Amino acid sequence: MEFKHLVEAAEKWCSGNPFDLIFAEEDDERRLDFYAEPGVSFYVLCPGGNDSFHVWSESEDCLPFLQLAQDYISSCGKKTLLEVLEKVFTSFRPLLGLPDIEDDSFEHYHADMEGEPGPDHQQMGRIHESWLKDERAKTDGLWPSETTAVTQIKRGGGRRGAFSTSSRDTRRELRDV
Repeated sequence: MEFKHLVEAAEKWCSGNPFDLIFAEEDDERRLDFYAEPGVSFYVLCPGGNDSFHVWSESEDCLPFLQLAQDYISSCGKKTLLEVLEKVFTSFRPLLGLPDIEDDSFEHYHADMEGEPGPDHQQMGRIHESWLKDERAKTDGLWPSETTAVTQIKRGGGRRGAFSTSSRDTRRELRDV
């Protein structure tokens, strides 16, 4: 994309958030610099050819917040300038004093989760519930993890403690104490 189109897209993006485009240079780096109060700054190096975008900040306070955007850029697929800028804006929301927003990256996975579960989910629930009843019956009402846990039992008479590898033994010993 021509650099002047990238500058226009960046200026349009700035109209909807607290950032200002403070510098645009095409000669050496194809670089766009952004700034917002209270001292939040970053720059974007725009690709030429097959390169990808790169975001960075010269501010030590801002750098840790750019990790999300940097990971996003390096993930699969080509990114547009607006996609990169939106990810940077999301990353900087805490520094700008704005509330965090839910990341809707996985929203389509949860779209079917609202409302009542479908028939296949209900069937799986019944199968799981039946399996749990069978497992608890095998262990006299104890959860499987309780039967294998190592439990320390304090006993009277000057003895420090005894160890048991079975909760059934533990419950019997506790009743006897």
